[in-house]
Amino acid sequence: MRRRFAFGPGISIALLLALWLGYQRYQESRQPPRVERYIVSQRPGEGTAPELSLLLEHRSDLALTDRQAKDIERLYREWRKVSALKRRRAEAEGERFRQWMEKAGQQGKVSLSDIQAQGQRLSQFSAETAHQRYLYWRSGLSLLTSQQRKKAEGMKGK
Repeated sequence: MRRRFAFGPGISIALLLALWLGYQRYQESRQPPRVERYIVSQRPGEGTAPELSLLLEHRSDLALTDRQAKDIERLYREWRKVSALKRRRAEAEGERFRQWMEKAGQQGKVSLSDIQAQGQRLSQFSAETAHQRYLYWRSGLSLLTSQQRKKAEGMKGK
């Protein structure tokens, strides 16, 4: 009598591998979806900008004149007032979003589009603050000479 199917070590390994891969996919499908962070894109040509205090901290490295230092300090005080207001608004919006998430979580499923719609205002505040900080940074740089500006831009990433 002839055997129709030869069950050997190769087939055993292939079956075990298929079972293992199937089990791995099954486990992945049972895990909650991963939420990945994303960065709100700023306006074209803008990068992240440090606080103006960086210029004041490195006033001796940049060899700032008294006039430059005073103007940058004035800008920095103005920035602190503006950013404090924006920070309070963002914190209030963050609290509102957190409460909404808790309430929505208790009620059951929440779609990603609902979460994104609710979080849009918070993202908008963040983008506005980043843009405002960029504008103040550029204003601070405009008070510097070209050599000082090069040095300051080099300090930006540190």
